[in-house]
Formats: sequence, C-alpha cells, structure tokens
Amino acid sequence: MHPVLAILSALVLAAHGWRKKSLSGSGAIAAATVGFATMVHPDPVFPAVLIAFYLAGSRVTKVGKRRKAQIEEEYHEAGNRNAVQVLCNGLTGTLATALHNYVLVAAADGRISDADATLFDRALTLAVLGHYACCAGDTFASELGTALAGWSRAPVLITTWRRVPPGTNGGITPAGTAASFLGGAVVGATAAAVAWYAPGTLWLHAVPAWQLMAMGGAFGLLGSMVDSVLGATLQATWCDPDTKQIRKRAGNSAVRVAGPAGRWAVLNNDAVNFVASLATAGIAAWVGTRWAR
Repeated sequence: MHPVLAILSALVLAAHGWRKKSLSGSGAIAAATVGFATMVHPDPVFPAVLIAFYLAGSRVTKVGKRRKAQIEEEYHEAGNRNAVQVLCNGLTGTLATALHNYVLVAAADGRISDADATLFDRALTLAVLGHYACCAGDTFASELGTALAGWSRAPVLITTWRRVPPGTNGGITPAGTAASFLGGAVVGATAAAVAWYAPGTLWLHAVPAWQLMAMGGAFGLLGSMVDSVLGATLQATWCDPDTKQIRKRAGNSAVRVAGPAGRWAVLNNDAVNFVASLATAGIAAWVGTRWAR
C-alpha cells in the first residue's frame, strides 16, 4: 500500500477504536503505529489479517457484557485497551510483517538469494498468521468462554483439571476451546479470501484456502492453550469470596484460586498474551521452514 494511504488507513483504524472506546488514547496512538507498519506492506493480505483480528476481537469483547461484569471486578464494557495491551497483541506480528517487507525489497535488489527469499517468505508469512491467529483465538476463548459461563459447568484449570471459578486465568471450557479455533480460523479465512481476491506471487497465494483456514484455526487453538498454561503457572488469579468476582491482584479478603503466589507470579495478563503470541509465531515460522521438506 502507498505510504500516504497506509497512514490514512492506520489513522482511520485507530480513530474508529478510540471512538468506539475499544482503545484508550494511548492505545489509539499505538494502534496507529502498528497499523501503519502493517498497512505499508505491498501485499494486501498482511493488513487484512490485522484488520480482521482487530474488528473481530472488538466485536466479541462486547458479547455477554452483563455476565462479564458479574464475573470480573475490573471489567471494561468497551475494552478500552491501552498502548501496552495493543503492543502485547500486535508487536510480534508487526515486526514479522516489517521483516517480510524488507525481504521483498532485499530480494528485488539481489541482496538475498531466491532460495533464501522463498524460505523467509514462508516462515515470516506463517509467523504473522500464527501471531494474529493466536491473539484472535485467545480473545475469542476468553471473551466467549466468559460470556457463556453459567451455560455449562465451571472451567477446569488446564494444569490440574481442578474446577475453578469462571474467568480464572488458565481455566478452560469446551466452549472456550472451540471459540479459540474459531478465532484463529477467522484470521485464516481472511487471509485466504484476500489471497483469492488479489492474486500475487508470494507463497501465501499458492496455498489452498482450506489449508489457510485450518492452519489459522490450529494456531488459534495452540496459542490459546499456551496462553492458558502460562496463565495457570506464572500468573496468579484472585477471587473475592463475598462478590465471587475475579481480581487481577490480591486484596484484604481475596483468595488465590490459581497460579503461584508472591514472587513466583512473574507475569501479568499482558505479558502472558505477549509470550503466548510470540511462542505461537515462532512455532508457525518453524512450520514454514519445514513446509517444503
């Protein structure tokens, strides 16, 4: 996309999020930065994947607002994500997109051989797909899983299979697990649709649509599981015994229901999202390097 159009598109995306209150002021600035770095990529699939994640994630965040407010003490109805949250959900994908753009330029200039360019094309493309599929899968799982709490049995902690209150970090349900696959599949389907509508010479455009959807769903599921394991082992979850609401930090009357205590609780929710998406992107990139072997 032309740089001027990329700037305008990024600003429109950030303004939309700020107006809908899915982004705070700092979140809108971070989103504009991430958006421009992605929108400027010459292949439309890359910005389309980012937009699909943002719009789909914003939409599911609004599902079951009343139920989420009952479960989560610090629930924000519109999301209102700040810069840290935006970067934790977008930095890895943005850097992989920028590196992919550099590879295209370097290959055209002869600084990278055709064989290396092909390898980097596959690896970085799947890193971007894996990253946003992970983020979408985790968002779908947590938002829809929490919204549907009460319609099924309480979630189980992924590490011990012990029943825990809805909203507990590391807690999984069949509905949330299915939602994680769906979220990733939405990203894969978007990539497939845009690749079909705007044919190109990159590796992505030669992959059958069903494979992109399946990979997106698989990366969404994988990322959500990684996120759950990290949440259950390195992030503490507290619950108010009186209100039955989930807390992000300890309080005078709060009871720890999952995760480590004290100095062993080394990650917060944003850090868990970042590490999980980074790990999923790395695994996806490795799959790309092995694709033709």
